Amino acid sequence: MPLTIKTAFAQNAMRAEFRGFPAKVLPLSPDLMAAFNPAELAESVGRNVQAGNLLVGWMEGADRRGMVLNPNAENDLAFLIPLTAGGDERVPAGNLQRAAVRLFEMGRESVRDHVRVAEENEKLQAAHEKALEKDPDAPAPELLQPRHPSDAFGRVAGLLASVQAGINATLEDPFADIVTKSRAYAAQYEIGRANANVLTPEQMSKLTEYRALREEIGALQPTHELALTPPAAAYEGDGEAARELLEEIPVGTGFSAAQMSAMAANPVIVKEVFGALTTTPAMQLGARMLSAQDRELVLQDLARHEERTWAPEALNRISEILGNRMPGYRFEAQLFSKDEADVLMVRDHVGAYLYSWDSASRVAEINVRDRVLSTFTEADVPSDEQIEAARAALQELRYDNGAEIDFFFADVIEAEGDEPDL
Repeated sequence: MPLTIKTAFAQNAMRAEFRGFPAKVLPLSPDLMAAFNPAELAESVGRNVQAGNLLVGWMEGADRRGMVLNPNAENDLAFLIPLTAGGDERVPAGNLQRAAVRLFEMGRESVRDHVRVAEENEKLQAAHEKALEKDPDAPAPELLQPRHPSDAFGRVAGLLASVQAGINATLEDPFADIVTKSRAYAAQYEIGRANANVLTPEQMSKLTEYRALREEIGALQPTHELALTPPAAAYEGDGEAARELLEEIPVGTGFSAAQMSAMAANPVIVKEVFGALTTTPAMQLGARMLSAQDRELVLQDLARHEERTWAPEALNRISEILGNRMPGYRFEAQLFSKDEADVLMVRDHVGAYLYSWDSASRVAEINVRDRVLSTFTEADVPSDEQIEAARAALQELRYDNGAEIDFFFADVIEAEGDEPDL
């Protein structure tokens, strides 16, 4: 028997505020849509609906009104999460995708909170039992309470599934503009990051410090037992080769406002992709937007300079990162190298464009899985003792890294200073 709207609301809806009124929101996930009769559902709500839409019912006095919400619309909506002490925590959902990620993260933190509270209460009760052995009238301890009830986030999984379906629909929509699609990719990326990031901020802080200490140790003494290969050093050049090469290309323009907005929606992705190719900061790269005709002219001019040695590895890095972060994202890319500058030509749903950087800033080697796509677990979090040991080791290496002492370095410096200026 097909599911009814009334039953679906009772079993799956989330408490909310809609336009200032008390409401319940029913996220339509693919599984939930499969339980409805599509024709009956469309007749009941007055329009066709699909996974990714939300049904909202709100109270205006004694009247219960309803509407179908689109996932990309900025609605006056907020989810209400009950607090153990009473009342609700309000989570704004004008940006539905961001709200879903926030609720997912809050639910995971709530699980940790319940574990912490249970452990603390167990200690309080144990202490009370010892106190009773000495004083039968010892007052009972005031037990702690978790911030949210254990079932407060039980329906967030359905919301996430609905949001993901909405993202997929946006990416498949031939009429969605480049900003909308780029925001959908960014939301997809954030959901992936939220699913992968299982550490608390405190744990992540410890892990980040420990890795930074080990990387500095690796830079000073690569064979040290705590050494971790540091990332490529930041490029100190001025990007002159890249600028001069772009100036030789007589076509292309700067990015349009829509394209800049698309890039702004994906700052972390942009940083990750180009960070695997060059040590030039992403915002300092040369960039040109190309029309279809411009692209053909660039291909004609640079065809003889297509990079074939480093390019396969570099392009594979791009595919690995984007394939992991944004499943379904489609693009074409070619890499050229001329006059000590690299040029990356990319074409995707935004358009066709060039990026350039000095060849001297290439990232020759990088383990993308470890450096970019790594997913850390609690087993990776160092203890305080491990962090202190790394600090001590680094402090010692800063004074003496065990390398042979160069007593003739001044001669080299003087010789370089005597070289005539050409």
